[in-house]
Amino acid sequence: HIGRMPSAGETLDWERLRLTILEADTRRIQRVRIELLDGAANGESA
Repeated sequence: HIGRMPSAGETLDWERLRLTILEADTRRIQRVRIELLDGAANGESA
């Protein structure tokens, strides 16, 4: 969806998720951190 291979350290917000690339090489992502972007979890009200 971003049209290229992301590098380590890059962050992508997709729908209600934040994906942070932890390890990647030129062909594949090896480790990724996935966080839920939910306003209620951050103390925000709707």
